[in-house]
Amino acid sequence: MSQLSSRLAYIDVQDRNPLTLFKEWHNEVISAKCFFFQTNVMCLATSTKNGKISNRNVVVKQYDENGFVFVTDGRSRKSEEIEENPWVAATFLWNYKKDETEYLKQVRMEGKIQKISQDRCLKLFNQEKLYCKIRSHLCHQDQQVDWEVLKSKHDKLLDDVLNNKRKLTMPDHYVGYEIIPERYDFYSAGGNYIADRVVFTKEQSGWNFVHVAA
Repeated sequence: MSQLSSRLAYIDVQDRNPLTLFKEWHNEVISAKCFFFQTNVMCLATSTKNGKISNRNVVVKQYDENGFVFVTDGRSRKSEEIEENPWVAATFLWNYKKDETEYLKQVRMEGKIQKISQDRCLKLFNQEKLYCKIRSHLCHQDQQVDWEVLKSKHDKLLDDVLNNKRKLTMPDHYVGYEIIPERYDFYSAGGNYIADRVVFTKEQSGWNFVHVAA
Protein backbone atom coordinates (compact mmCIF):
# COMPACT_ATOMS: atom_id res chain seq x y z
CA MET A 1 0.00 0.00 0.00
CA SER A 2 1.33 3.45 -0.90
CA GLN A 3 2.69 5.53 1.96
CA LEU A 4 0.69 8.45 0.54
CA SER A 5 -2.64 6.69 1.09
CA SER A 6 -4.88 7.01 4.13
CA ARG A 7 -8.12 5.32 5.07
CA LEU A 8 -10.37 4.94 8.09
CA ALA A 9 -10.83 1.58 9.74
CA TYR A 10 -14.36 0.67 10.83
CA ILE A 11 -15.46 -1.84 13.46
CA ASP A 12 -18.81 -3.29 12.44
CA VAL A 13 -20.67 -4.15 15.65
CA GLN A 14 -23.41 -6.72 15.01
CA ASP A 15 -24.32 -7.49 18.62
CA ARG A 16 -24.55 -5.38 21.77
CA ASN A 17 -22.80 -8.16 23.70
CA PRO A 18 -19.04 -7.39 23.57
CA LEU A 19 -18.16 -11.06 23.96
CA THR A 20 -19.61 -11.68 20.49
CA LEU A 21 -17.11 -9.28 18.95
CA PHE A 22 -14.29 -10.68 21.07
CA LYS A 23 -15.01 -14.22 19.90
CA GLU A 24 -15.19 -13.04 16.28
CA TRP A 25 -11.78 -11.36 16.51
CA HIS A 26 -10.19 -14.16 18.51
CA ASN A 27 -11.34 -16.80 16.04
CA GLU A 28 -10.07 -14.71 13.12
CA VAL A 29 -6.63 -14.42 14.72
CA ILE A 30 -6.49 -18.16 15.36
CA SER A 31 -7.30 -18.92 11.71
CA ALA A 32 -4.84 -16.33 10.36
CA LYS A 33 -1.07 -16.06 10.40
CA CYS A 34 -0.45 -14.61 13.82
CA PHE A 35 2.90 -13.14 14.80
CA PHE A 36 2.50 -14.08 18.45
CA PHE A 37 3.07 -17.61 19.61
CA GLN A 38 -0.17 -17.73 21.55
CA THR A 39 -3.45 -15.97 20.84
CA ASN A 40 -4.77 -16.43 24.38
CA VAL A 41 -2.12 -14.35 26.14
CA MET A 42 -3.19 -11.14 27.83
CA CYS A 43 -1.28 -8.48 29.74
CA LEU A 44 -2.77 -8.24 33.22
CA ALA A 45 -2.38 -5.07 35.30
CA THR A 46 -2.93 -5.13 39.05
CA SER A 47 -2.25 -2.58 41.76
CA THR A 48 -1.86 -2.27 45.49
CA LYS A 49 -4.39 -0.45 47.63
CA ASN A 50 -2.07 2.55 47.39
CA GLY A 51 -2.20 2.55 43.60
CA LYS A 52 1.25 1.09 42.85
CA ILE A 53 0.81 -0.73 39.52
CA SER A 54 2.45 -3.85 38.12
CA ASN A 55 1.72 -5.85 34.99
CA ARG A 56 2.63 -9.14 33.35
CA ASN A 57 1.43 -11.54 30.66
CA VAL A 58 -0.79 -14.45 31.65
CA VAL A 59 -2.41 -17.26 29.67
CA VAL A 60 -6.20 -17.27 29.54
CA LYS A 61 -7.39 -20.82 30.15
CA GLN A 62 -11.03 -20.23 29.27
CA TYR A 63 -13.52 -17.45 28.73
CA ASP A 64 -17.29 -17.18 28.46
CA GLU A 65 -20.16 -14.90 29.44
CA ASN A 66 -19.01 -14.97 33.05
CA GLY A 67 -15.45 -13.81 32.48
CA PHE A 68 -11.82 -14.61 31.61
CA VAL A 69 -10.00 -17.24 33.66
CA PHE A 70 -6.29 -17.71 34.34
CA VAL A 71 -4.30 -19.65 36.94
CA THR A 72 -1.26 -18.65 38.96
CA ASP A 73 0.70 -19.10 42.18
CA GLY A 74 -1.40 -17.84 45.08
CA ARG A 75 1.82 -16.70 46.81
CA SER A 76 2.78 -14.40 43.93
CA ARG A 77 2.89 -10.61 43.84
CA LYS A 78 -0.13 -10.48 41.56
CA SER A 79 -2.17 -12.53 44.03
CA GLU A 80 -1.15 -10.27 46.90
CA GLU A 81 -2.20 -7.20 44.92
CA ILE A 82 -5.49 -8.80 43.87
CA GLU A 83 -6.25 -9.46 47.54
CA GLU A 84 -5.59 -5.78 48.28
CA ASN A 85 -7.41 -4.37 45.26
CA PRO A 86 -9.84 -6.50 43.19
CA TRP A 87 -10.00 -3.97 40.33
CA VAL A 88 -7.81 -4.97 37.38
CA ALA A 89 -7.23 -4.23 33.70
CA ALA A 90 -6.10 -6.57 30.92
CA THR A 91 -5.10 -6.26 27.27
CA PHE A 92 -4.99 -8.64 24.31
CA LEU A 93 -2.80 -7.50 21.41
CA TRP A 94 -2.91 -9.31 18.07
CA ASN A 95 -0.82 -8.58 14.98
CA TYR A 96 -1.59 -10.88 12.05
CA LYS A 97 -2.05 -11.21 8.31
CA LYS A 98 -5.17 -12.08 6.39
CA ASP A 99 -5.46 -11.99 2.59
CA GLU A 100 -2.02 -10.34 2.41
CA THR A 101 -3.19 -7.48 4.63
CA GLU A 102 -1.62 -6.87 8.01
CA TYR A 103 -3.96 -6.18 10.91
CA LEU A 104 -3.40 -4.84 14.38
CA LYS A 105 -6.16 -5.44 16.89
CA GLN A 106 -6.31 -4.77 20.59
CA VAL A 107 -8.92 -5.54 23.20
CA ARG A 108 -8.70 -3.85 26.59
CA MET A 109 -10.83 -4.87 29.56
CA GLU A 110 -11.45 -3.36 32.98
CA GLY A 111 -13.37 -4.93 35.80
CA LYS A 112 -13.33 -6.86 39.06
CA ILE A 113 -11.54 -10.12 39.65
CA GLN A 114 -12.44 -13.03 41.90
CA LYS A 115 -11.11 -16.47 42.77
CA ILE A 116 -12.68 -19.49 41.10
CA SER A 117 -13.69 -22.60 43.03
CA GLN A 118 -11.27 -25.39 43.96
CA ASP A 119 -13.23 -27.76 41.73
CA ARG A 120 -12.68 -25.53 38.71
CA CYS A 121 -9.00 -25.16 39.62
CA LEU A 122 -8.63 -28.93 39.81
CA LYS A 123 -10.13 -29.40 36.36
CA LEU A 124 -7.70 -26.85 34.93
CA PHE A 125 -4.75 -28.39 36.77
CA ASN A 126 -5.56 -31.83 35.42
CA GLN A 127 -5.49 -30.38 31.89
CA GLU A 128 -2.04 -28.83 32.35
CA LYS A 129 1.00 -30.15 30.49
CA LEU A 130 3.65 -31.95 32.52
CA TYR A 131 6.08 -29.04 32.65
CA CYS A 132 3.33 -26.77 34.01
CA LYS A 133 2.49 -29.23 36.78
CA ILE A 134 6.16 -29.57 37.66
CA ARG A 135 6.53 -25.78 37.74
CA SER A 136 3.65 -25.49 40.19
CA HIS A 137 5.46 -27.86 42.58
CA LEU A 138 8.95 -26.55 41.93
CA CYS A 139 8.62 -22.77 41.83
CA HIS A 140 7.63 -20.24 44.48
CA GLN A 141 6.79 -17.42 42.11
CA ASP A 142 8.67 -14.13 42.54
CA GLN A 143 11.14 -15.57 45.07
CA GLN A 144 14.90 -15.48 44.54
CA VAL A 145 16.39 -18.83 43.50
CA ASP A 146 19.72 -20.55 43.04
CA TRP A 147 19.49 -21.85 39.48
CA GLU A 148 21.70 -24.88 40.09
CA VAL A 149 19.66 -25.91 43.11
CA LEU A 150 16.44 -25.39 41.18
CA LYS A 151 17.79 -27.48 38.27
CA SER A 152 18.72 -30.30 40.63
CA LYS A 153 15.27 -30.30 42.23
CA HIS A 154 13.62 -30.18 38.81
CA ASP A 155 15.57 -33.16 37.49
CA LYS A 156 14.83 -35.20 40.59
CA LEU A 157 11.15 -34.35 40.45
CA LEU A 158 10.92 -35.15 36.74
CA ASP A 159 12.69 -38.46 37.24
CA ASP A 160 10.34 -39.41 40.08
CA VAL A 161 7.29 -38.58 37.99
CA LEU A 162 8.50 -40.45 34.91
CA ASN A 163 9.33 -43.51 37.01
CA ASN A 164 5.99 -43.45 38.83
CA LYS A 165 7.61 -42.64 42.17
CA ARG A 166 5.53 -39.53 42.63
CA LYS A 167 2.16 -38.26 41.50
CA LEU A 168 1.74 -34.56 40.86
CA THR A 169 -1.41 -33.51 42.67
CA MET A 170 -2.67 -29.94 42.67
CA PRO A 171 -0.74 -27.91 45.27
CA ASP A 172 -2.64 -25.64 47.67
CA HIS A 173 -1.08 -22.52 46.16
CA TYR A 174 -2.38 -23.31 42.65
CA VAL A 175 -5.24 -20.82 42.30
CA GLY A 176 -7.47 -19.53 39.55
CA TYR A 177 -8.96 -16.09 39.00
CA GLU A 178 -11.78 -14.83 36.83
CA ILE A 179 -11.93 -11.29 35.48
CA ILE A 180 -15.49 -10.00 35.18
CA PRO A 181 -15.28 -7.09 32.71
CA GLU A 182 -17.37 -3.97 33.14
CA ARG A 183 -15.72 -2.15 30.25
CA TYR A 184 -14.27 -3.27 26.91
CA ASP A 185 -12.26 -1.15 24.48
CA PHE A 186 -11.82 -2.62 20.98
CA TYR A 187 -9.14 -1.14 18.69
CA SER A 188 -8.70 -2.05 15.00
CA ALA A 189 -6.10 -0.80 12.51
CA GLY A 190 -3.79 -2.08 9.80
CA GLY A 191 -1.80 -0.89 6.82
CA ASN A 192 -2.40 2.83 6.31
CA TYR A 193 -5.73 2.76 8.10
CA ILE A 194 -6.50 5.24 10.87
CA ALA A 195 -7.72 3.07 13.71
CA ASP A 196 -11.30 2.78 14.91
CA ARG A 197 -12.24 2.08 18.50
CA VAL A 198 -15.46 0.83 20.07
CA VAL A 199 -16.00 1.09 23.82
CA PHE A 200 -18.58 -1.10 25.57
CA THR A 201 -19.76 -0.20 29.07
CA LYS A 202 -21.99 -2.28 31.28
CA GLU A 203 -25.09 -0.51 32.55
CA GLN A 204 -28.02 -1.76 34.62
CA SER A 205 -30.01 -2.24 31.43
CA GLY A 206 -27.20 -4.15 29.69
CA TRP A 207 -24.24 -3.31 27.46
CA ASN A 208 -23.97 -0.02 25.55
CA PHE A 209 -21.32 0.90 22.99
CA VAL A 210 -19.97 3.94 21.18
CA HIS A 211 -17.25 4.59 18.62
CA VAL A 212 -14.42 6.77 19.99
CA ALA A 213 -11.39 8.38 18.37
CA ALA A 214 -8.18 6.36 18.34
